[in-house]
Amino acid sequence: MKQQIPASAIAGIKGFAVAAAAHASELKSWRAHMTRVADDQKNDVPIERRHVAYPRPRAHPLVESAVDENDDVNFEIVDDGPTAAERLAARKAELIGAVSIAESKAINAVVPLGKRRLFNLREAAILEADRAKYASLWASNSGLVKKVTGATMTSDQIAARVEAERPAEAERRLA
Repeated sequence: MKQQIPASAIAGIKGFAVAAAAHASELKSWRAHMTRVADDQKNDVPIERRHVAYPRPRAHPLVESAVDENDDVNFEIVDDGPTAAERLAARKAELIGAVSIAESKAINAVVPLGKRRLFNLREAAILEADRAKYASLWASNSGLVKKVTGATMTSDQIAARVEAERPAEAERRLA
């Protein structure tokens, strides 16, 4: 069975496939040598002509995992990077962040940060005055005589009258 190795795990190992092949070759040579060492011991070969044992070759753990028990290269690189949906979500977030920064810069260019609170207070005062005017017109509109004579105004008419009677200075501030 092929060993599945994540692409992100071998990103730091240059020439991973070459390193795995070299390690497999070294292991084959080592096993062949160790077989000769064992044969020499069994056959009582004189010590000066015997093959001498040496330690097993070692490599990076991932390189070693790419070599199977028969000392053959047997691995498959699996892409474990972000999916297309994850890349799209990240790109969307990046673009939204860029748009938010551009929007903030544009707002600050038109309305400086120091004056923004003042403008908000003025706008709130104008809207509060409009609400009070609307409430007073609505209260004066709810009499029984007005309902009987049909002289009542609708809420759209009251809103239009509030806008029409708004001072010019307030109208400019809201525009």
